[in-house]
Amino acid sequence: MRKWNIALVTLFIFVLTGCSLFDRINDSLAYVNNATEYMNTANQFAEELPVMAEEAVTSSEARQKLLSELEAMKAEIVLFNELVVPQYAQDIHNQIMTYNNQLHTGITDYIADIKNGIYDLSLLQETGIIATINQVVELRELLNQLNS
Repeated sequence: MRKWNIALVTLFIFVLTGCSLFDRINDSLAYVNNATEYMNTANQFAEELPVMAEEAVTSSEARQKLLSELEAMKAEIVLFNELVVPQYAQDIHNQIMTYNNQLHTGITDYIADIKNGIYDLSLLQETGIIATINQVVELRELLNQLNS
């Protein structure tokens, strides 16, 4: 009977340890998936932004759409920065957060210019929004390597 109890306790400990390992693997996969999704969203935003900005120069309706998209991207940045990060991805997450802070500032400045009636396309370049997004997206390959 004593051997049976020891075997049962050992099995119970093994199952608990296995569950913890399983949870860590799931958390890691969830982070990589969320980060990849964020990078894809940012990349799509960067591709669409020049056209939206150009249309916003002559159309108040397009300006409202642009403002809405800029605010949505700011929200995406905040959500990404709040992700729970597995230890192995901490360095890359910190790099992305550094770029995200620059991006957030650039978007905030661009929104302020638009709200102040400045619709100059050169502002898009000056804020560095697209260049910063490109830097974020370049980290996607590093992220994929971490997942391997």
